[in-house]
Amino acid sequence: MNYSDIKPEPIVATSEELVDLALLSQLLNGQSNGSQLPRLVSPEGEEIELPKSMFRLLRQAAHQLTKGNGVIISTFHQPLTISEAAALLNAD
Repeated sequence: MNYSDIKPEPIVATSEELVDLALLSQLLNGQSNGSQLPRLVSPEGEEIELPKSMFRLLRQAAHQLTKGNGVIISTFHQPLTISEAAALLNAD
C-alpha cells in the first residue's frame, strides 16, 4: 500500500477489542515521561522506539476508543495561519 492511498476514515473499536484496548490504554497511561518510550515490533522482529508524537497520538486514540468513541485523524500543515488555528480549535 502506498502512503498516498491511505484515506482518513473514522475508526471505531469492536466490542471484542475493548478488553485489549483497556489494557493498552492502561499501559500507555502508566508510561512514565522518562527517556525510554514503548517500542513497536514488526512481524519480522524489527524494533523501533515510538517517537513522542506517535506515542501521544496512540495514547489519546486508545483512551477514546476505550470510552466507546470513534476516532479520526485530521491533518494540517504548519505553520497555521490565525484563521486556520481558530478553525482547528473550534472543531468538534
